[in-house]
Amino acid sequence: MLLQERNLTDEDKWLELINLYDGNPLWLNIIADAVEDLCGGSVAKFLSCKNLYLGDLEPILERIFQRLSELEKQVIFWMANQETAVDISITPTDFPHSHSDLWKGIQSLKRRCLVEKVIETEGSFEGEWHSPLHISKGTQSLKRRCLVEKVMETEGSFFTIQPVVKSFGRMLLASEQ
Repeated sequence: MLLQERNLTDEDKWLELINLYDGNPLWLNIIADAVEDLCGGSVAKFLSCKNLYLGDLEPILERIFQRLSELEKQVIFWMANQETAVDISITPTDFPHSHSDLWKGIQSLKRRCLVEKVIETEGSFEGEWHSPLHISKGTQSLKRRCLVEKVMETEGSFFTIQPVVKSFGRMLLASEQ
């Protein structure tokens, strides 16, 4: 395993780190460098930071965002400002475009493998922080490329985004203001 090869400490925190960066091997490799450089290899110390660290992931995320349509970017920015999962089966009052545009944006992000479905069970979301490393081989590589974290399906359709993308979206919004 990547984290073991890097001799990172606090093995009991590895799964949290893996989940935070969506199990993406490239992202984890970059973040492992940061854990070594900034925290002496201590995953617990790294995770104790209040804000999600992007560091050398920013240029990668920037290239991904550059390839998105304006509508897809607006959906990402809107989702980055949501504190909880959002039911898109009803028209959100704070989305700057039509309900139809929201659905088009979500569908387009899904086609880009930027959206992933999960199921709500009794108020919690099944699979919400799963690692793609624990998914069957047929979907493993597809899931590793996903940026947007979750789509919850119940009577409505709920969406939220992966912490890395949420943090990056908020950073871009702050720089525009």
